[in-house]
Amino acid sequence: MENYIDVLLDIILENRSKLAIILSKNGDPSFHNQLAEMLSTKIKNTWKKISRNGSENFNNLNTDLAIDFIVASDMSIIIYAVEHPAIPHQMIKNTFSQLLIDGPMNTVYKSLMKKQAGVVQIEH
Repeated sequence: MENYIDVLLDIILENRSKLAIILSKNGDPSFHNQLAEMLSTKIKNTWKKISRNGSENFNNLNTDLAIDFIVASDMSIIIYAVEHPAIPHQMIKNTFSQLLIDGPMNTVYKSLMKKQAGVVQIEH
């Protein structure tokens, strides 16, 4: 997972100026759709490779919804990294990994609890 994010961030870094133009409000909306479709296809193919029966479907999981969620997350990180060049890639990678692995709500909850625990310790 972290290797995937590193590669994604490296591609963004190398192509930031082009991506900033093409993904902007005045850019090419079809590029956004093509990129999302490419990511979706890559995920489906990866899932087929790692599944035991060569299927992209898993028990009790709506794979279409899961893929849409992951693609939306990938697109979000691409746009965020392009629009925030001053944010270190390591910070983006750490946050994105945590969000994908632990889930968004759990990640935010854990972060808030750590912050509150730190505040309580300082007050004592």
